[in-house]
Amino acid sequence: MWGLTPTKNGAVTGEESNGAREPLVAPSADELTPLVARSPLAMFDEAMNFLRVRPKQLLLIATLVIVPSKAIAAAVPGSSLRRARPEQIIDLIIDNVVGVDSALANVVSYGLESIGLFFLGVMYGELAAAWFVGQAPSTKEILLSTFRRSHKLLAVWFAAKALLLVGGVLSMGVASLLVGVILSILAPLLGAERMSMRAAMLRSSELVSSKLGLTGFVYIITGVGAVLMRLAIKESPSLILSQFVGGSRPPDWLIFGISDVVGSVVAAAFVASAAVVLYLDLRVRREGIDLDLAIRTTFPRNKARQVSSGRG
Repeated sequence: MWGLTPTKNGAVTGEESNGAREPLVAPSADELTPLVARSPLAMFDEAMNFLRVRPKQLLLIATLVIVPSKAIAAAVPGSSLRRARPEQIIDLIIDNVVGVDSALANVVSYGLESIGLFFLGVMYGELAAAWFVGQAPSTKEILLSTFRRSHKLLAVWFAAKALLLVGGVLSMGVASLLVGVILSILAPLLGAERMSMRAAMLRSSELVSSKLGLTGFVYIITGVGAVLMRLAIKESPSLILSQFVGGSRPPDWLIFGISDVVGSVVAAAFVASAAVVLYLDLRVRREGIDLDLAIRTTFPRNKARQVSSGRG
């Protein structure tokens, strides 16, 4: 495992536990997300900055996770991608809520995208934890590390969704929102710290509870921002081509399919990045991991002086 390993009292040790392998070039301190407490809007902006640390690697991972889920969802009978008309968004909305096939396609699509986003958050959390202790795992290492424990992560995802569903049914959505906020950092936490299901949920609630209002606001604006981002990317190509290409435009299904995949990848990468930034922010506020890492950098163990005893 890489990264920010918690001690018994919850503090970070930064010890390496993935062997003596020579690390790849890690991001510099100037490139990394500064470990400071931020306002909700600043965290929104910092999520975009996180993607700029290693944009090729982060977007490649997002693509490898999200695209297969979109491909499977597109093959389900009733998928909007089978009869897409991007310039007529109201027809797409109606098609998506009418009919058994469409309902099935929506459930499959939502489930696969949700799982993909959860796994992406785990991977981004693991990468961030590695970067902050001077390690740089490759994309292949991150993918293998995550998918080796995919059965455990799926169990956590199902448990989290069950809690959301129960909360929504019992309180008409109010408790579901609260559960969503409390578990909003669950994915990056699992990537950075690797805990059992019960321990991870308890730790997520512990970190969030101290700043429930702040976390809730970040949770909401991140969701709204991701939806707007995804819609903008998905609808722009169709609108542009309808104005400038006319009758010679490519098939609608191709335009809508590509723009929908691109929008999904970018939005998922943004949401996962925001979850990582929020996770780090909460650990700074509650545990002071910024001070811990600063002390290790200022007084590294391999340069510690041997202080002799005796009279001076």
